[in-house]
Amino acid sequence: MINLLQFQILTEKSINSLESNKYTFKVDKRLNKTQIKEIFEQLFNIKVLNVNTCRSPKSFSRASKRYKSFYKKVILTVESGKLIQFV
Repeated sequence: MINLLQFQILTEKSINSLESNKYTFKVDKRLNKTQIKEIFEQLFNIKVLNVNTCRSPKSFSRASKRYKSFYKKVILTVESGKLIQFV
């Protein structure tokens, strides 16, 4: 289950959204919204209110002359006052 969650995305926009209890993660592209919600609720013992997902399109790299694969990004909204604790 840990392999399905790859890492947290930390950009300027995602750091600003932490104030409104929204966390951004890169996850496995085969997961759907209900599976993502169950995984986060089990791992971090929090209540997930909303799950938004988006897939980045394939892009062509001129340096390596091949396509970069797409990835799936998820934005989670959790209850106010709850934090995701990373160990």
